[in-house]
Amino acid sequence: MAPITPRAALAEYIKAIRKAHGKGTPENTYLPLLKALLDGLLPEYEVITHPRKDEGGLPDFALRVRDGAENVALGEAEALDVPLSNNAHGLEQARRYARQAPTLLTNFHEFVVLDGERELERYTIPHGELLGDAKPAAVAEAHLDALSGLLNVWASARGSLSSPRKVAALLAHHARQALRRLEAQDAETLAPLRKAMEDALGVSFTLPEPEERGDGRKSSGTKYEKDRARWLEKQAELDHFFRSSLVQALFYGLFAGWVMAAQKGRGHDIDRETVADDLNIPVISLLLDEVNTRRKLLRLDLTGPVEGALDVLRRVEAEPFLRSFREGSAVTYFYEPFLEAFDPQLRKDLGIWYTPQAIIRFQIEQVHELLKTHLDRPLGLLDPDVTVLDPATGTGGYLLELARFLEEELRKEGRGRVGARLKQAFRERIFGFELLPAPFAIAHLQLALRLGELGAPLTEGERLGIYLTNSLNGWEPRLDKPAPLYAELAQEQALSEGVKQRQRLMVMLGNPPYDRFADMPDHPEELALVAPYKACLRESWGVKKQLLDDLYIRFIRLAEWRVAEHTGAGIVSFITNRSYLTGISHPVMRQHLLTRFDHLYIDDLHGNQRAHRPGDGSVFTTETSGGIRVGVAVGTFVKLPGSEPGTLGQVHYRDYEGSGAAKRQMLLERARPYAPAFTPTRQHRYVLRPLSGEDQYWEWPSLEEVFPVRFSGLQASRDEGPMSFYASDLESKMAAYYDSSKEDKEIAGLYPALMTSGARFNAITGRSEYLRRSSFKRENIHRYHYRPFDHRHLYWEPEGKLLVEKRAEFVEQHSKEATYLVAAQNMRRGFDGINFSRTLIEFHVADPDARAFPLRLRFKHFAADTEYEYLPNVADFYDDLARAGVLKVAVPKAGSPCTPLPRPGPVLARYGAVRGPDGKPNALAWELAEEVFHHTLAMLSAPAYRTEHADYLAEDWPRVPLPESREVLQAGAALGRRVAALLDPAARPDLPTSLGRLVTPGTDQEAPAAALRIGPKPRYDEAREVYVLSEELELAGVPGAVWAYTLGGYPVLKNWVEYRRGRMLTLDDAEWLEGIVRRVAALLALGPELDAGYAAAKA
Repeated sequence: MAPITPRAALAEYIKAIRKAHGKGTPENTYLPLLKALLDGLLPEYEVITHPRKDEGGLPDFALRVRDGAENVALGEAEALDVPLSNNAHGLEQARRYARQAPTLLTNFHEFVVLDGERELERYTIPHGELLGDAKPAAVAEAHLDALSGLLNVWASARGSLSSPRKVAALLAHHARQALRRLEAQDAETLAPLRKAMEDALGVSFTLPEPEERGDGRKSSGTKYEKDRARWLEKQAELDHFFRSSLVQALFYGLFAGWVMAAQKGRGHDIDRETVADDLNIPVISLLLDEVNTRRKLLRLDLTGPVEGALDVLRRVEAEPFLRSFREGSAVTYFYEPFLEAFDPQLRKDLGIWYTPQAIIRFQIEQVHELLKTHLDRPLGLLDPDVTVLDPATGTGGYLLELARFLEEELRKEGRGRVGARLKQAFRERIFGFELLPAPFAIAHLQLALRLGELGAPLTEGERLGIYLTNSLNGWEPRLDKPAPLYAELAQEQALSEGVKQRQRLMVMLGNPPYDRFADMPDHPEELALVAPYKACLRESWGVKKQLLDDLYIRFIRLAEWRVAEHTGAGIVSFITNRSYLTGISHPVMRQHLLTRFDHLYIDDLHGNQRAHRPGDGSVFTTETSGGIRVGVAVGTFVKLPGSEPGTLGQVHYRDYEGSGAAKRQMLLERARPYAPAFTPTRQHRYVLRPLSGEDQYWEWPSLEEVFPVRFSGLQASRDEGPMSFYASDLESKMAAYYDSSKEDKEIAGLYPALMTSGARFNAITGRSEYLRRSSFKRENIHRYHYRPFDHRHLYWEPEGKLLVEKRAEFVEQHSKEATYLVAAQNMRRGFDGINFSRTLIEFHVADPDARAFPLRLRFKHFAADTEYEYLPNVADFYDDLARAGVLKVAVPKAGSPCTPLPRPGPVLARYGAVRGPDGKPNALAWELAEEVFHHTLAMLSAPAYRTEHADYLAEDWPRVPLPESREVLQAGAALGRRVAALLDPAARPDLPTSLGRLVTPGTDQEAPAAALRIGPKPRYDEAREVYVLSEELELAGVPGAVWAYTLGGYPVLKNWVEYRRGRMLTLDDAEWLEGIVRRVAALLALGPELDAGYAAAKA
């Protein structure tokens, strides 16, 4: 049985306390429940109830290290319903125990830690919350961190500490206390330090406040209120980010000061006044001085947390602890656990992850070899003229590994005074930039310790070339920059800008952050930095929505600028998100890289954990870290001196399969050679991976080239609002919503989702506007394709934000005769086919965002026209569609350097003349358009097609194999019509009735109507091939392949059922649920025929 998680342990405790309340005595009733809680929250300890009597009395419980014989802490339990403040006897008893060992006094919701004569900690779960109606999981979520921290203090209050993870947990607990207290302070208290850090780092912790228009219009006032509410929310997140960063810096400053003191044998003697004496990091010393004085600690209410942290540090056994640092475990077993315990959301927002040593070593060794072989630097990274920068140093993993590597190389060459040589290198030509003070401190600490071990400690006044700065700005001199308020920050800024503006960087390497902190304002210099990658995307490439604001892209552009363009020769080696290799938004970026660098070495490590590809592990998944979940690649780009400008570079590509550990091993062993070098082409969007063996795929037109017009799906503010499973229910709901005689409160009681604010929609003001300007219209109820095989009804409101995305142009084109192919341009979980629909679609009917490609489009030449004209939505009529106004074409402005987007080639004309004498589509055009439409559905549903092109299909629109022969096209179309019938709820194809039967459990009898309710926890029984829907209902005859079937990125059967948990099914629902199983089985059975049709089409 898997061990229970801390959160689950606390939730179970709350449930059990509520169930037992009022029964028995504390010792007999509640103490076993408390023991179970302590077992879950302190798994490394053993809880003993009613330990043997000693000189202090008979404690109610005690704590021992597992398999230990001695009590390390004691406990006294009192009555649940009596406040501890009213229980003098209990307090006196606990104080007697506290003279022997740290003692926890509790009445099961108040918790007080006593040690000797001191009260160390106190925390309360309010009596009303513990025994109230709130969900136990929610109460546990609110109190877990604080209670766990208190219990760790109780367990570790005495004795020495040697485990980095334990020390990290205790320091994180005190840091959380400090953060809570700091967040209670007003902004003015920290304003000078905040402003100084903003100026020095080139960042802003303050968002521009929205301005009121003042035109007297009610709509303007409403918008201002919404904008201001959003601003307040985002500003609060930025305030938290600043204060969290400050607390981290304070506590890592304390820790770094202790490490340096411990190196000199004074770790047990540090105090607040002396902790920074041995630090050679001016900025961290400044932060300590600014926050850590007695007067400021009192004013900020931080005395308790800081003294608690110092007490922890004084009890650390220096030698075993520092040994783990010398062995490279500082980040793995200290920094990451600290940040995870202190502020896990911030860690996630900032993308702070440990880079495995094997990856770093591979990058360093490869750069070293390429310097020798490509840049005529026989000494490689030992060359004193090779200047190196890690622009996202973090905790110094790359620089520390580089120090180890250079040490090994120096010793191989028999060089003396290795430590001194390394110190010189890391002060004069090897640099690191880091934005956050805490990892900046750790990076300094790790390298300083390493140099000390090599006999070259930093002396007073010496420091390493690691600077607290924003890597993405400050590269150009600024005459108008404000002078920092503090000399230490001014010095840091001057030193970092010295590197940025005067050094000629030859090597940049590292693991830059993947995402930016979403609410931090953009710096103009950063926007200008990445602008070249965005140029002409829409006009020349048809990219309407670019995804180029991730931080890793900015770092790649920075490296390209400083190494290739500024220095003119050098190497960049970054491990980053791999999406730029083939992504839709990145063709200009790839073209830039190819024209700036001569050789691009791509080690494609894949590992996208969201794609759920069996056996494809992430290289960042280690024993201690779950790591980065996106697919990654190491890109190593070489710029040769004097290379001809404008020439496209060569790509050397290899990819890796298997577990994360296996991939790391292959990297280090160079177990796989690069594929033959190639030069990407514009035709293939400059993708940075070889197309050998798949060239034919790239000759086929893409889905958007065959069908030029597409519509995004609709999206409600809240799905449950203007949507229902049944048209009659939706009609009743929306008629009531638009009924002015019904008050908001009544609507909220009947239909809560309609009166709950959501994305960009204020429920109260929104309904008020609708009542004033609109009314219920039955014709606005539409059949709605919500998810694959899941059809509902939507009320289309053309005004306001009840629908966040109304897609008026889509609704205008929709009619009862409409048919659509439904697809997403790139799919997070891998391509699993396209869909067919006759209805409006929801934006996420295919994950992550769906587009509907109609077979035909209608238009009017003039608004007064009474009849529509129609055009096939096929490339042959591209210009006609544009003239009719239904196809929007991006055209470069006059004088623009952008190359116009190539027009798609004809599709239908290869099978015959498709225009009549009047230039309009003739009968053959309509026949062929329908055939191409259904042929496309068949080809893109073929299992062999999906398997052969899986990687490309996950990145961009699928491409359509169009046969030379119309006969083959017609055969494909016939298959496509069969696929459409299985996907279309209005169709009635022949289906196998032996599968998908709703039955009474344990029998083969048809379930009665009264039993058609889906329970709270449906589950699939693989052995019996049965979907257990409730205790009274089973769906029998569900083969494993049907259960596993996905479309649009969703498990079809599971999704449909999960959305209806707790609901009673109608007879039509039951028939459709059985039909889903049968239709999916028929689709799977059609696979071999689809594969044969695909083989014929591409032949």
